Amino acid sequence: MIKKESSLTLDKIPIKLFGEEFLVDDVFINGKSFQNYLKTTFKKEFSQGRFKEPYMLRLDKKSKEIIIPLYGCTDGCCNYIYVKIKRNKKQVIWENIGRNTEYIFPNINVKDTIEWIAK
Repeated sequence: MIKKESSLTLDKIPIKLFGEEFLVDDVFINGKSFQNYLKTTFKKEFSQGRFKEPYMLRLDKKSKEIIIPLYGCTDGCCNYIYVKIKRNKKQVIWENIGRNTEYIFPNINVKDTIEWIAK
């Protein structure tokens, strides 16, 4: 469980792609990679299809929208993970994390394009 008051930073993690290792940007919460946290804490949701692949950070720090992409594929064409945020003065509060339903296999029958992960 992530603490309510957490330290949010950006740093690099190693990923393997096409047999090579690369350092890519990632979000770190209290010094731990957030994509690794998702994949180890929510194993069922992040163990199949494109969700098991390494993610590329998409977080737009200037975005004014409430739902923003967080992670996508390595070639930049797909967004996999979204964050629902709320701004409170100078703080950005992450309210929820969701998966793009287009990449859930076997396909689930949902009306929304984002499946929000239970808190």
